[in-house]
Amino acid sequence: MTALLSPRTWIAIAFAVILSLLGLQTLRISWGQTELAETRQKHAQTLQGISEKANAAYAKSLATVTRWSDAVAAFDKSRLKERDDAITTINALESDVRIGKRKLRFNAVCPINRANLSETTTPTRLDYEEPPRPGADVESAYFDLRRAIEEIRAQVLFLQDFTRMTAAP
Repeated sequence: MTALLSPRTWIAIAFAVILSLLGLQTLRISWGQTELAETRQKHAQTLQGISEKANAAYAKSLATVTRWSDAVAAFDKSRLKERDDAITTINALESDVRIGKRKLRFNAVCPINRANLSETTTPTRLDYEEPPRPGADVESAYFDLRRAIEEIRAQVLFLQDFTRMTAAP
């Protein structure tokens, strides 16, 4: 037969079991905290790597945008100066034509109306002292077209410069 344990022994056993259970729980908690700390550290390292890559990509794109912006400003400045110089020259020519200092000439031929001439006569000269001139509205339209052509030329050259710059590595 088995001997019964005394109440003190039972208390000691219960106390030992409780302490061992508390020890396991404490061990579990400390192991969980260690695992959590390691996971946090891994996540922090991953996030730092992502952040560094993002910052490097941002710096590279910012440098590219800055380079493009500076190049566009330089193209714009040079092309606008060329266009403004050409328009100033056209305006000066228009002013000179208007005041009579220069003449706008066209390569024009006046057809001879042979119906009014007899077969035996030939015209020796035309009764004009100067070659035919266009009217004021034609002259104005001519200079407007020259200005528009110069504007378009400057825009095309600017776009060509920009395309070359953006296509370059």
